[in-house]
Order: sequence, then structure tokens, then C-alpha cells
Amino acid sequence: MMKVLLVEDEILVRVGIKSIVDWEEHGYTVIGEASNGAEALEKIKDNVPDLVMTDLVMDTMNGFELIKVLRQDYPAIRIIVLSCHNDFQNVKEAMRLGASDYLFKLTIMPDELIQTLDTVRNQMGIMKIAASSTRDQIVHQNLSTIKSKVIHAAIEKSYVSAAECNKELKQLGVKVDLELDYILVYISVDEFYLANVNSRIKERELLKFSMLNFIAEAFERIESSEVFEYDGGDCLVIVNTEGLEHVTILETFIMLREYMQRYLGISVSGSLSLNHRGIRDLQEAHQEAITALEARFYSGGGSLYDYRERLDISADSSIDFPENLNCLLLDNWLEQIAIEKVKSFLAEYFDFMESCQRVSRHRVRNRLLEVLVPFLTAARKRGVDLENMKYDGGFTAQQVIAKYESLKLIRTWFMQFADDFMEECRRKGQTRGRAEIVKVKDYVNNHLSSSDISVSTAAVLVNMSESYFSHLFKKETGSSFVDYVNSMRINKAKELLLHTDMKIFEIASKVGVENTNYFSMLFKKLTGISPSEFRQ
Repeated sequence: MMKVLLVEDEILVRVGIKSIVDWEEHGYTVIGEASNGAEALEKIKDNVPDLVMTDLVMDTMNGFELIKVLRQDYPAIRIIVLSCHNDFQNVKEAMRLGASDYLFKLTIMPDELIQTLDTVRNQMGIMKIAASSTRDQIVHQNLSTIKSKVIHAAIEKSYVSAAECNKELKQLGVKVDLELDYILVYISVDEFYLANVNSRIKERELLKFSMLNFIAEAFERIESSEVFEYDGGDCLVIVNTEGLEHVTILETFIMLREYMQRYLGISVSGSLSLNHRGIRDLQEAHQEAITALEARFYSGGGSLYDYRERLDISADSSIDFPENLNCLLLDNWLEQIAIEKVKSFLAEYFDFMESCQRVSRHRVRNRLLEVLVPFLTAARKRGVDLENMKYDGGFTAQQVIAKYESLKLIRTWFMQFADDFMEECRRKGQTRGRAEIVKVKDYVNNHLSSSDISVSTAAVLVNMSESYFSHLFKKETGSSFVDYVNSMRINKAKELLLHTDMKIFEIASKVGVENTNYFSMLFKKLTGISPSEFRQ
């Protein structure tokens, strides 16, 4: 449990920060509070925290003085500054002195608080900046964090004024001028969810740190450019374009791609916005780069994509399948355990999907979820537990479709999944087990809408004691009766989520779970995502 000391002279702010999250649930504990720096140091003498969250403007001893003492006497303690929106100069000075991050104390949200705490904790455990870096390195790392937050605000247009945001960027020494013509280059690791599995660097935060350094090094050759850390495995590069040839950006990306593959063992893609001018255009430039990057879904990644080539993409474009790709046919082949016909159907299905390159990837993902439904139906009928069929990254079938960034990779995964699924169906068919267990399974599948399915009900059905039935069911199926029933309920719920407009509370009732909150909790426990996320 990471120990946190809260230093803030306004008691209501302290109460608010302490109350908005369940600290211990996330691995933190608030060991004390102080109203100024001097009081904080007295408390630290008795119980040294891992992390101090401090205001800057306080009587007796302010936050700046506290940071100086902590850096001198307690260098292992990390510091998060609690600031106001109009307090950028003070935040910058605090970060220069050695603070790790900052939060706007009056508008702080629970997710933002936990994310910031987790980021600092990762820095402590992985990078060990305080123990191994010089003060200049610490300042450089913290300025990178500030730049990232400022560019987020610029893209989201959450700044107080465009002029103030421009001023902050200049104060940070940003080399690019947003008042001149610029383009936004979006750099993204291909399949970042799997990057720590495939990369030579297994720790995700350290991988991101190494990537940022490589990107900065590659773009040093373009004088008027600036690299910003963004979300997940992504970075933004803003480049002033006056006098710059487009081929220079392409050559720089190719060099970066080779760096990443050779030294980190990962593949990256990039995308380009149109030309823009002014900080107010940054949001549009960012969206253009994101749209251009959608081409990666079809090509498999490793390329630089231009927004001009995606101008005719429509999120509303429909996909009209030919008759031979009707999923009812797949239902039939799965029912017969006709492996070659199933694989042939899937091969033709993916061939057709790969031809739909002018359709948004979101719509394609939805159609891929539809082809998963016959597998869910067959799994429920045959007692196959899809939740145990996980692959790289520990992803389930629906998570692969939702998260993988390449249609080719989804196709490779799906074909392997189909092989494994059919083999499991064969195995289940050959060893359906004792007649009593088969009878119970059939009963469960025919009565999923009932909330009264229990061990006692099943035991009575086959004339056994509850304890003996539970033992026998686990021996025959490899799972407990309760787990089996829950798995069947959730498989049925998936079908209803994809093929009906029923509300979530109606689906919960339809599969025998009367409490909607419990249904959502159970669904997320077994699938990794909520019912609404699965439906999207």
C-alpha cells in the first residue's frame, strides 16, 4: 500500500480530495494531513510517506519551501502539486524544483486523480528517477509531463484562452510555432495492447519512455518540430511546414520505424493531418490524423497514412453481404461440427471484409461481432466455456475484435479460434459425460430465464444429494455448477445484446438475473467489459 500525505491549507479541499475515491481499493492510503509545509515535515519525521500531495500557496511554510526540503532530506518521496487553473507559473517552478506531476485541485475528477497517482507510482517503481538521475534529467522529465498536459488542453479546447495556451507552450520552450502553418503527425505503436508481449522491453511504462526518446531523436532532423507524449502508446509531433518538403517527414518516419523495429522489436504507424494554422485548429488537425490512421486497420500497419487519402470515408457506409455469407449458414456448419465448411465460410467472410476499405473500422468491428454470435450460440448448446479460450494478452473473443488494430491480425486470431472451438466441440461431443450431467445441462439451457436454477434444484432433478451432485458436476465438467450457470447466462446475454434492441435490465431479467447491477458486475467479471461496451 503506497502511503500518501495531503498538504493543503483549505480543509474543504482536503476533505474533497480524500472523499472522491476509495484510496485503499487502488493501492493507496492517506496516512495524514497537514495545513502547511512545517506541519507536514513534523508528520514526516514520525511516518515517512511515499508520496506528498501539496498546495503551493500556504502560510508558515509554502509548497515551494516544502519541495526544496523534501528533495534535500527525503529524495525518495515523490511530489504532486495541487494547483489552480491560473497558476501555471507556480506549477512550472514547482516542477523545476522536483515535483513529479500536478492536478487542478478545484476541478479534479476521480479518474484523473487515480491516473496521476498511478503514473507517479510507475515512475517510482520502473524509472527510479530520483535515485539515478541528475537534477537536469528530472526537470526534463517533468517538463515533458507538463507539455503533454498543455497539448491535451489545446486539443480538447479546455484552455482559458488560446493566447494563454500559446504563451504556456512558449514558456516551456516548445520549438514549433502554432501561429505558423503546421501539420500534426500522429505516431502509434501497432497493437500496443500486445507490445509488452512482443517487445524486447516487457515493462509498459519503460517501453513508452524508450519510444518517446526514439521519436524525439528521429525528429531532431526537422528543426521546427516538437514531440508530445499522448495516450497509451501514442505520441504527437507538430511540424511547421514552411519550406519543408513532404518527403522529409516520410524519410523521418521510415528512419523512426527502423529504429523501433531494430532496437525495441515493435512496429509503428504514423498519420498526417492537412495543413493548419492557429491553436484553435489543433483539434481539427488531431481528428484528421486519427481518421487517417484508420487505414492501418486494413493494411496491417507499419506505414505513414495521409488524411487526404481518407476524405471519402463515411461512418454511415453500409456493408451489404452476399447470400453465401449469411450467418445462418455458419450456424448450420457449427451445429454439424463441419470444420472445413466453417473455415471456408470464415475465409470468404474475411476476404469480403478486407475489400470494404472505404468503410469505417467501427462498422466493420460491429459486423465481426455479429459473426461471433453463432459461436456463442453453439458454445451455449454444447457447454463450451469461451471465457477460458484466451490468447496473447489474455483477451477473449470479443476483446480481440474490439481492441486489435489490424483486420489481418483479427483474421489470423479468428481462424485459430475456430480451430480450437471446433476441437473443443468435438471433445465435448465425444465425452458428454454421465446421463445425469447431460440432463442437468439441458435443463439449464432450457431454463436460463429462471432465477431459481440452483444446486439444490439440479440435485433434485437427478435424485442426488447436493454435495455429491456438486462433486460429480465439477469432476465431469471441470467447473462448478454455479460457474457453469453464470457462463451460460452471460453467453445468452451476449446474443441478446448483439441481436436485439432490448434494454440491459430486460436482458438481465431474460437470462434469470433480476438485479441489473449484479448482472453488469457478473458480465464484466466474465468478459472484461461492461454490457454497454460489448454492445457498442
